[in-house]
Formats: sequence, C-alpha cells, structure tokens
Amino acid sequence: MTTGRCHTFGQCESANTEESCTDYTNAGEGTDCGLCESCNANGECNQIPTDDSTCGIIDCDGLDTTCRNYDDLTTGRCLTFGQCKSQNSADCNVYTNAGEGTDCGICKTCDGQGSCGHLPLDDSDCGIIDCDGLNTGCRDYSDLTSDRCGGFGTCESPNSGACIFYTDTPNCCNSNGDCHAPNICTSSICSNSHVCVNTPIQGCCLADSDCKKGMECTNNVCRAKQVPSMSPVAMIMLLGSLAAIGAKSIKV
Repeated sequence: MTTGRCHTFGQCESANTEESCTDYTNAGEGTDCGLCESCNANGECNQIPTDDSTCGIIDCDGLDTTCRNYDDLTTGRCLTFGQCKSQNSADCNVYTNAGEGTDCGICKTCDGQGSCGHLPLDDSDCGIIDCDGLNTGCRDYSDLTSDRCGGFGTCESPNSGACIFYTDTPNCCNSNGDCHAPNICTSSICSNSHVCVNTPIQGCCLADSDCKKGMECTNNVCRAKQVPSMSPVAMIMLLGSLAAIGAKSIKV
C-alpha cells in the first residue's frame, strides 16, 4: 500500500491482511503455482495442469518385454493436483509392439499385440536334433534341422517320433516287411518272394573276386572271361612276330 494507509485514529493499516490489502492483480489462468498445480482465473491455485516439466522424465523401461517397448513419459506427467505420475506403473500407457513372429524365447514368438504367445514351426535355438539313435543296418535317419519345435517353449526330443526323414539301403532288410524288390548280392537280402533271407544268390557277384577262376563279374553275374579282340594292325604285328620266331627255329 502506498496510499490510504491510515486504518483509524493513531493506527496504520496492518500488513498482509485481506482487510487492508484490497488492491490486487490475478495471475493468468494456468500460471504455475506448484508441482502439478496451476492458477485459475480468480487468483486461486487449485487447477491440475496436464503436464509439469518439474516431474522430469518418468521412466517406463521397467515394464519392457521382448514383445512390447514402453516409452518414457515426457508429456502428460501430472496424475492429480500436486502429484506426478509414477514410474513403471499403469501410468505408462504409451508403447510400441514388436512385429508378429519376433523371437521371444525357445519355440516362442510375439503375436504382434504385445504378447509372447505364438508357436513357430522351427527355432534355430534348438540346434541340430539327433536322430542317429534310430539308425539300423538298412535305414539311416536324418538329424532334424527344420520343424524343430515340439510345443510352445519346447524343442522336439532326440531320437523320437519327430525323426521322420530317412534313407533306406537298397534291397537291405531287417524283416519281411522291408522287402519290396528283387534282391542283389548282400549278406541280408530280400528274396524275390519278398522274404528276408541271409543266403547269397548262386552265380551273383559284386566283384570279380566273387567268381571262380576264369570267370569275371559282369552286371552282377559271373561269366567266362572274354578274350579281348585285336585290331587288324595288332594281328599283323603278332603274325609277323610268330613268323620270325619260326624262321629262327628252322635255321637253328
């Protein structure tokens, strides 16, 4: 007060009283008057602003998962009058979902909606799944390098029913059920009547050593060795050599 300062006879107006201090100017509506507090148009500090930089950056990383990334709050940080929103709480409502199919664990992928809930067909984290324990003398099972997920969060088991790829040795058998075609020379073979037997076929061979002396193996059959044919030039040279040997013998 700089005028009208006498309250009564011999007494000045009191300082800082509503009765004495009657002249004022209200701050503009929205003026900051405290943490998450602002003025109204009537000079009162009773409004909740949407945001207050005094709250700082509100951390939301503690809610992150492989399938959803929460953004830290840098706007809209006032929860109520005089109170900021809490970090890593339900107040963190701004996020980005990972794409559908994103790996979120062994034999698990994201669903595109922020959850880890899909089962993929294959996961390289399963490694090579061994199937060699199922091998027999006539069948070689291939290890699994694809379609390795047996269930959500689990890989297929080694040497199990998941091992469905194999290569059979031709005409090799372990039982009559393995016989599908006429046999060749093996120690365990399928007979022409599709019976699994362990006796060799007479006259059948895999190499010349399987045949008698003077015979050779041709198309798995022992045959008499063929005398190689001579070219005309070779025949003339042979005859000439024989003639020379004969003449020399007569001279002696």
